[in-house]
Amino acid sequence: MYYIGIDIGGTNLKAGLVDENYRITATRKQPLQFTSMEQMGDTLAKMAIGLVEENSVPRDQVASVGMGFPGPVDDKRGVVIKTVNIPIRFMPVAEMFHRQWDGVPVHLGNDADCAALGEYYHYEDKNIESLILVTLGTGIGTGIILNGRIHTGINGCAGEGGHIVLVHGGEQCTCGRKGCWERYASANALIRQTMAAMDQSRDSIMWGMVGGDLSRVDGRTAFEAMRKGDAAARAVVDQYLRYLADGLSNFVNIFQPEVIALGGGVSHERDEDLLLPLQRMVLEDCFGREADRHTRLAKAKLGNDAGIIGAALLGLQAQGTEPSGKGAGDIISQAKEQLSAVFGHVDSQAAGEIFSFLKELVQDDALKSEEGMINAIKKGKEKFGVEVDREDAQKLVDTMERLEEIGFSPEYILDKAQGLYQQYGADFVDHMDEVVAGAAKDAAQGAVQGFFANLKESVKNFFSNIFS
Repeated sequence: MYYIGIDIGGTNLKAGLVDENYRITATRKQPLQFTSMEQMGDTLAKMAIGLVEENSVPRDQVASVGMGFPGPVDDKRGVVIKTVNIPIRFMPVAEMFHRQWDGVPVHLGNDADCAALGEYYHYEDKNIESLILVTLGTGIGTGIILNGRIHTGINGCAGEGGHIVLVHGGEQCTCGRKGCWERYASANALIRQTMAAMDQSRDSIMWGMVGGDLSRVDGRTAFEAMRKGDAAARAVVDQYLRYLADGLSNFVNIFQPEVIALGGGVSHERDEDLLLPLQRMVLEDCFGREADRHTRLAKAKLGNDAGIIGAALLGLQAQGTEPSGKGAGDIISQAKEQLSAVFGHVDSQAAGEIFSFLKELVQDDALKSEEGMINAIKKGKEKFGVEVDREDAQKLVDTMERLEEIGFSPEYILDKAQGLYQQYGADFVDHMDEVVAGAAKDAAQGAVQGFFANLKESVKNFFSNIFS
């Protein structure tokens, strides 16, 4: 099956065909030309239809269509409440779409939320459950993922982090308030701050960098000049990081998310100039700084694809289905890493004993308590000389539990892994994907056998009732 995601931007419409691994396989892009809501609805439907036709994908192979709009939406009713850059008010998008393509589920989301969802399902650690995406652009866009789902609030308007007030009575914001975070920490804010500093420092090297033309100042100017030793640029960057850290600290203190991902052009600055100082500043300002775990600041990875992928995933969120980005494929990848750490440095005899040891632990539920975990690690070290980190051991247990949730028993996985080890030796982890294929085949065979068994029993009962 495929999923279609459409990202409605300020100047362009971008659509993507997304496969079951949540990778974009084809795209379509066209300029945004808005004349009326009717025209817009017609354009979106034709864009999706054109995408599947160009790529010879039957319509019945599309599970859902999702769209990300720059504003609040009501997904249950299929209505866009309003948008910030297009004159849309209470537009019945789903109804309009179904006039041309009936039957396919249509889901709507805020564009920042969609981007956050895309980043969440492509984040390297598949065990996280919370992520906030902060995109630094014209303003500041934020999307909040809690417990693996978009947090929209009671009315679809949650997550407008750019409009938390940072400076009481500060600069006028386009939202109507004064002192909003995006007036001080967006990419546009950085540009304004850079130009103001240049006006105050006529001897700054930033003037030479832009050829004396303030219109050529961008978000990189101050950072590049700072690296060349310019004092005015250093002051701009320090102040900008302070504003940015203040807002991020507010998010951490409220949500304590596992990850905050930074997107937008500013986020591409070197880690030592942006991420590392921000991490220190945020940690200093946050409650829970003494705890063992802290929110990780990371760079967003998907760029412009995040909105398309996230929009495509809206249908699965609505169904309560967990995308395979968090399912068998990626969980098996985690199991491969963890099993490799355990079996990568032992001989075949020891490997066989370790497999038996692990099966015994699983059968006895010995790993489900903190005490059991500690004892298992201790026994493993004494018995095999293999020292497994407590965190890695917990990850392996978590992975086994997640596999069990999607239909793979730990015993099955360990049996198959042991068979692969006997066949491939220490390289067995590279063949773990075969476990998934084998499980699917076994499940299908079992389903067929069960069907015929039930059919046989039904026929038997049917005739018994007739002739009794």
